[in-house]
Amino acid sequence: MITSRRKTILLTLAGVSAVAAIACGSDDPPATFATQTPFPTSAAQPAATQAPAATTAPAATAAPVAEPTTAPASDAPAGADRVDLTSDNFNWLVEVVGTGTKPAIAIAPDGTPNIAFMFEAMSGGFVKAGARVNGAWDISTVAEGYFYGPLDIDVGPDGVAKVAWHDHQASSFQPNLGDIELGIKTATGWARKTLGDDGHDGWDTRLIIDDNGIVHAAGIDPREFGGDGVEYYRVDTNGDVTVEAVGSGSLTYKFAVSVDVDSAGTAYVTYYDQSSNDLILATRGDGSWSRETVDAEGDAGQFAELVIDDNDRFHISYATQTGSDEAVIKYATKGPGESGWTITEVDTLSNIFYGFEGARELTSIKIDSAGNPWIAYTDENNLKLAVWDGSAFRTETISTPADRKAVFGQLVSLELDASNVPHIATFEVTATGPLNGNVLYFKGTAR
Repeated sequence: MITSRRKTILLTLAGVSAVAAIACGSDDPPATFATQTPFPTSAAQPAATQAPAATTAPAATAAPVAEPTTAPASDAPAGADRVDLTSDNFNWLVEVVGTGTKPAIAIAPDGTPNIAFMFEAMSGGFVKAGARVNGAWDISTVAEGYFYGPLDIDVGPDGVAKVAWHDHQASSFQPNLGDIELGIKTATGWARKTLGDDGHDGWDTRLIIDDNGIVHAAGIDPREFGGDGVEYYRVDTNGDVTVEAVGSGSLTYKFAVSVDVDSAGTAYVTYYDQSSNDLILATRGDGSWSRETVDAEGDAGQFAELVIDDNDRFHISYATQTGSDEAVIKYATKGPGESGWTITEVDTLSNIFYGFEGARELTSIKIDSAGNPWIAYTDENNLKLAVWDGSAFRTETISTPADRKAVFGQLVSLELDASNVPHIATFEVTATGPLNGNVLYFKGTAR
């Protein structure tokens, strides 16, 4: 951990005034991370670390959080509620994008940040999305209805944004209904496509669009509603949909799944196996799936995200639960031809609320132009960033709202643009049961 001095500054975000402790100053800030030595091959990587002892996974919850009957307040004005923060190695622009929860962020081929977020409600629920153009957010409604997240967003090589989320397909909760919905940006608004399958599937949705414009998504058909676990969705450029069971067996929702493809177009999915408490990587063959254990030490694999880089090296960020509110953030990597995974402990979190506030994503990982992994991670009181600098992870706290009237929503989405500038989406909680908040956008400039 980088040692740092701390100062207290007064923040006002979306009308909520409070004091936040922000890390600032550094005795030895690194050079620009993009110029660092790429992450080494397994032979030269740090030794794998022993994970803490396993703990019992949280019990499955039978139904979503109680829902509101009215929609939240209108979005904050585009470009409003802006502050500047300083952490060890970055200056951060922070903006309130709108009112809602569970955001995801993506960078378009032209470098434009795109964001999507939602409000989970039986009446007044929505998915919204938009882009930051000329310093302001242009947000529109993708869909209205009774939805559930996390959702995800990506922008294809054609510049078209797509958003995926879980649609309950009714104005009240019905276990026999529910599916993944795909929102597609058009010149006049948003079109919608249902990725059909039996059951109540599509929870914990993740989405990527490959270089050929093919959509790959993953979600869970939950154990709570008689489902068969992790499912994979493929939408080709003609709009034809393929749905496949990954073979995970019965799983509850809320511990996250992730999906990516390699240079050959082979799809991979990560998930947390709740029967063995392990991190699993599933690989798609010709309509069939094989599975391997990435990390079996302790209660490993919650809230994982997978990225496959241009050299077909796998990078996974995830959490190993170590207590009722604690976890170790870990990083696993394996390159072509390597037989085993190299696993490194990155940092710890100690303010995780494992009680039911719905599904969340505590970690997010991206790879910079030099091959270095960047990991954003969060609990209720910390938004943090770890960057591999060629020899070790440098960790720093971006924001700590412990003294504010709001805590973080335990969900983070990280992207890096072509200049290795980090863009982060998260949200702060302004109400619980039903869950509501302010969607926050962070953009970092290296100091």
